[in-house]
Amino acid sequence: MIVNYSGYKTSLGDRSENLDRFLHYSNDYYFILIMLDGFQTENHNFVDNFCENVEAYFNLLSNNKKSFEGLESDINLILSEVKGRGKASVAICLGVGNKVKVFSSGDTRVYLINSKVRTKDHSVAQKYIDDGRSPPESLAKHPHRRKLFKFIDKSTISLSELTMTSYEDNDFIILASDGAWSIINDEEIFNLSSLADMEIAFENALNRKPSNRDNITIACISLQLS
Repeated sequence: MIVNYSGYKTSLGDRSENLDRFLHYSNDYYFILIMLDGFQTENHNFVDNFCENVEAYFNLLSNNKKSFEGLESDINLILSEVKGRGKASVAICLGVGNKVKVFSSGDTRVYLINSKVRTKDHSVAQKYIDDGRSPPESLAKHPHRRKLFKFIDKSTISLSELTMTSYEDNDFIILASDGAWSIINDEEIFNLSSLADMEIAFENALNRKPSNRDNITIACISLQLS
């Protein structure tokens, strides 16, 4: 697989600081995408330390082959060494060949555009929907949308603690923080097919200006499948 391009857009929204983070590394054999959405703003050094560790790891990588097992082992090592207080929702995509593995915890989403599927949130609101207590269309504005029962912090030491799914033959992938998908709905996201589309959707989201906007971050990657 070859990465044609990737890109992301982010905004403070109505917050005093931006705790969303997006990281991307790729070579001729694999790619790694990570989106973090930190919370507990008074103690956000966890997300910063996580990013510092990932970037230090990226700087040591060479253009060599790695299996999923090798990549997962590397990410587990990074997780085990993260220090600092705070919590974060996270989505991680690992790509090797024509296969993508997605790991998630919280409500940061991955959209596999070709497969027309996305990750499921680990929120009380999603549980209400799964239990039939709330309609699916209520999720974006549900009063319990931001109550997460699964996330990562310094006690998280392995990808096995996250939810994992795998897919094949997806050449366009979107990652979105909850601040993005709560404004740009699923139908709009699944209709995106290019970086330009994503940038337009982002600008439109900023112009909608709903009240109390969270940090808004959306990213995409386009792949040439072998």
